[in-house]
Amino acid sequence: MSSLWLAPARWAWNQRRTVASGVRSVGRGANWVWHALPLPLRVRQISREVTFGSIEHLIVQSEPYQQWLAEHGGTSRLHQLLSGTTISGAAAPVPSAPSADMWEALIEQRKKTTLPAEDAIEVDIIVPVYKHYDLTLHCIYNVLTARTDIAYNLIVINDHSPDHKLSNKLQQLQEAGLFNLFSHDENKGFVATVNEGMQRHDARDVVLLNADALVYDDWLDRLRAAAYASEATASVTPLSNNAEICSYPHTLADNAIALELDYPELDALTAKANAETYINVPTAVGFCMYIRRDALQQIGYFDVDAFGTGYGEENDWCLRASAKGWHHVMATDIFVRHVGSASFGSSAARRIRKGLRVLNKRYPYYRDAVRSYIADDPARNARRRLDRARLRRVGTGNAMLMISHTAGGGTEKHIRDMARHLQAEGISCYHLSPAPDSPSHVALWHEAVADTPNLLFDIDVASEREALIDALRDIGVKHMHVHHLLGFAARMQECIYLISGALGAPYDVTMHDYYFVCPSINLVHNGQYFTGNPSLDDCEAWAKRHPSAAGRMPIWQWQYRNGEFLSHARRVFAPSEDTAQRIQHYFPYIDVYPRPHPEEPLHAPDCAQHTRRSDDTLHIAIIGALTTLKGARVVEALARDAKGRYLNIHYHVFGAAEHAPRLKHNRHVTVHGRYPEGKIYELLSANPCHLALLPSTWPETYSYTLSIAQNAGLYPVAFDMGAPAERIRDAGYGEVLPAELIQQPQAINDHLLCLEIPDAPDLYAANGGHYTALAESYYGGLDMPHLITEDADKKTA
Repeated sequence: MSSLWLAPARWAWNQRRTVASGVRSVGRGANWVWHALPLPLRVRQISREVTFGSIEHLIVQSEPYQQWLAEHGGTSRLHQLLSGTTISGAAAPVPSAPSADMWEALIEQRKKTTLPAEDAIEVDIIVPVYKHYDLTLHCIYNVLTARTDIAYNLIVINDHSPDHKLSNKLQQLQEAGLFNLFSHDENKGFVATVNEGMQRHDARDVVLLNADALVYDDWLDRLRAAAYASEATASVTPLSNNAEICSYPHTLADNAIALELDYPELDALTAKANAETYINVPTAVGFCMYIRRDALQQIGYFDVDAFGTGYGEENDWCLRASAKGWHHVMATDIFVRHVGSASFGSSAARRIRKGLRVLNKRYPYYRDAVRSYIADDPARNARRRLDRARLRRVGTGNAMLMISHTAGGGTEKHIRDMARHLQAEGISCYHLSPAPDSPSHVALWHEAVADTPNLLFDIDVASEREALIDALRDIGVKHMHVHHLLGFAARMQECIYLISGALGAPYDVTMHDYYFVCPSINLVHNGQYFTGNPSLDDCEAWAKRHPSAAGRMPIWQWQYRNGEFLSHARRVFAPSEDTAQRIQHYFPYIDVYPRPHPEEPLHAPDCAQHTRRSDDTLHIAIIGALTTLKGARVVEALARDAKGRYLNIHYHVFGAAEHAPRLKHNRHVTVHGRYPEGKIYELLSANPCHLALLPSTWPETYSYTLSIAQNAGLYPVAFDMGAPAERIRDAGYGEVLPAELIQQPQAINDHLLCLEIPDAPDLYAANGGHYTALAESYYGGLDMPHLITEDADKKTA
């Protein structure tokens, strides 16, 4: 049975639906306020901060809650929900029972196998059975088919199962000679059942294996090796997806999500990554527990009287053994899957409470020992090595590190596109991003690896910085590409210097916006639209009014630090000539290389209406999320003007709109809402428009929405600022409106209604950069094993 030493955490997990439902109800109410009411973006941001900040301060960080949390093992589901540590992802498939053919093949194989003599058997594997037909049979099948050099005897004990189909199948398999089966005429309970199994042969070690645990090749050999690595080891527990302190990848959790590799592969990887690595633990976890016979002989068996119904029996045994000088280890070189069948159902909480009372009375020091273990987390490095091995497994040994936030948008799309192209060139791309709840922590990950929570490094701690460098060296990082430092701690620049020096890995920087110039990011200081490159005083005034990553740092110091960081880069890229010139306005001593974002060749269906009579409605597409800086107020003013003057014009917003409730009440606007990436052309085809308006009010550095419009054959219209205007002029197709029209909706509508839209040319060449190989034509000669860094040509290929 599973360990009880983290019973409160288990109880909180079992109650997750109730707690999560309550939290979600509060969240739904808040979301209604945030999204249904026409609130400005800044008001929404402030209200969210106040709401969750109050919860965090008044509940999570309050002394009574923290005291309660400490008294209950240090973990609660409520705390996980509020702190954002819940585990998400597709669930791993639950195994089904082996087929009749599989059993038949196994039986035939066993007939040809010479079984070990009784006196040669070293281990009894004890599987107590009660319910769960599929899991139980899969467990037994895996034990019988897993390779092992250790001679063992499989003992299956049917504790009066109510599942007659399961009982009959077990009897059939026993008659075929696959294992020893013992059946009870009445239910005796888990503790008495395993005691019976342990008493069958008084000279053999035992493994207690839950019927929902799945083992793989060589598991028993590694368990036994761990048990005899020290003369004082009484019990051994392996790593598992669901085994409290022995859980992986998240400790103290049920990791029910599917990973990028199957469980036999994960076990094999574990054996290599953590070979012969054993961690002392307060007690074993009973889902898979190896017990040495000499420890049993000295300590005795489980306490049936106190724990007969289950929960806490193995903890009690381990603590009795510890009192006599034995210790217990986690074998981090073994992975055993634990599905978690919840055999006790609704009675689990009651049994946990009963077992916990007994343990607390007998061992008043035990809770402190558990808390101390959790705080120290000595298995963290073992989990971290396994995370690293999973990252290394998907790499080529020639790796680039992409450093950026994970806030989405064009920056994240660009990084994904770059990674895909580089992978095709034999260069793996790993990512380093800030942890959402702690800027001083950075997360190392790869898109093809499901979850690596142990690769979280505190860059404010020297040993953690060294651990990060070791991990990067391990996965073969030869070069770094910095895309954004939003969300990182100020020390991140220093950390990049350290990584670069330690690995001999230069770094490049791409300017996706103007964060290095001013923490406003977009150079918009009146909250609505761009009025020209702001001065140092303008940026200083903005920073004083707005909390930002600059903190109280003077803007001159902000720009000086960032200028130094850019000057140490191998190269600084910009997605457009306009962006390059604007950056050089602030950092004239930095060479900036224009590099349009790589885009996949795409010949999308023609989604545009190319003919329009004077009395036809003019349909205008607005593509992408519509925020204030993306032109939400501009569109609202245009729609209001169209409604007030009864204009024959209709705006289609394809994406989330900041002022959606107000727009939806205007018959001149249709808000189509968010769309999955790749579905936009279907939406545009279903709602054909004459042109695409790009109402952004800041000098964007690239604009993927312009690429969509051009691909769809829509005539693009943008204000005369930033990359969109530059790209429209370069393509020779589209309209660039004077920037001063931003505040003149009547003039814009009149101009759009009078436009004569020409036929669209083939704009394939206008969309993005077209590079034969990124390492050469984008980076300018990037041979990953030996970086060739100099190339005088500043133009794109």
